[in-house]
Amino acid sequence: MNPFSLEGKTALIAGASRGLGLAIARAMHDAGASVIVAARSKDKLDVLATELNGRSVELDVKSSDSIRRAADATGDVDILVNVAGTNVRQRFEKI
Repeated sequence: MNPFSLEGKTALIAGASRGLGLAIARAMHDAGASVIVAARSKDKLDVLATELNGRSVELDVKSSDSIRRAADATGDVDILVNVAGTNVRQRFEKI
């Protein structure tokens, strides 16, 4: 018996195509959540969504339009995990 259950919850994982986001998506699925995986690389996501019996949505966290489209496509979400990474190369005080 799993003491950590997410049965009946929907989880959106931004940055789920690899690394930590991918591991979190799998763990959320294993805990019983309906998983929506999101990242810029939609081809990888479609395969992952099939593996996790979930859904996928294209999402670039640097684009307001992409964020709006993803929000419209996902509907109600109980859990949001944002591990999408960006690499902004500029002086710290300008970020």
